[in-house]
Amino acid sequence: MGPVRVTRSRYRHPQGGHAVCPLELRAGILEGSWTPLAAKQATWVVAHLTPKEGEDLFNLLGNMTPSKSTLDRLPKALHIQGETQRPRFEATWRHQEAIPPEAVTMAVSLDGVMAPMQDGQRHAKRPQARAQGQAPSGPAGYQEVGWATVSYYDRSGARLGPRRMARMPETQKATLKRQLTAAVMGALSQRPDLRVVKVADGAPDNWSSLGETRPLGGEVLDVYHATEQLGAARGAAYGEGTPPDQARVET
Repeated sequence: MGPVRVTRSRYRHPQGGHAVCPLELRAGILEGSWTPLAAKQATWVVAHLTPKEGEDLFNLLGNMTPSKSTLDRLPKALHIQGETQRPRFEATWRHQEAIPPEAVTMAVSLDGVMAPMQDGQRHAKRPQARAQGQAPSGPAGYQEVGWATVSYYDRSGARLGPRRMARMPETQKATLKRQLTAAVMGALSQRPDLRVVKVADGAPDNWSSLGETRPLGGEVLDVYHATEQLGAARGAAYGEGTPPDQARVET
């Protein structure tokens, strides 16, 4: 419990380049200072807390005391390595996935949520929109985080376990859509008898992607957005908030 000093031998090619430390390679040291277990703990923490809050937590625990800048760099470095190996990792996961034998339906869902970006330049975007004669609207400084699920259901409609996927903002959720298609086709290669049902909100981009996912399956608008559309139609017909409108709400 505390600092440990280790003498290391480092080697570099006579023509230059990065020095190599065999001890670090054998131990699996990441980014020059993280053991695999320490890196796992740190990435778990920064997945739930900000780097500054993670720094405070580790200082409180006293086991290791990484700075907030170190905690900020680690997941970015791991992300580069992970993206390089992601297709191989995902292929392995699909091969190992065990679909519940009692499953009869596979529900495929795609959506997104707006999240504030650290470098979103939120305060600069609204004046820029006004200067261009545009009305500033929408969540300035936000971008869409994409997520998708593949869930299995038995004959009674009980969910047997979802597989969740998510990606940080990317134009039209391109990588996430490829992941989702691969997951669906991988499941159907094991269980071609599964009935496919696609679930999403009313966003055209989600449906253009789900509509291209093979094989063709039933399409379901989620309850919340279906109710929202019905509410807009009801308000137009009866007058929003009027007694006849409220009566139809109760009905």
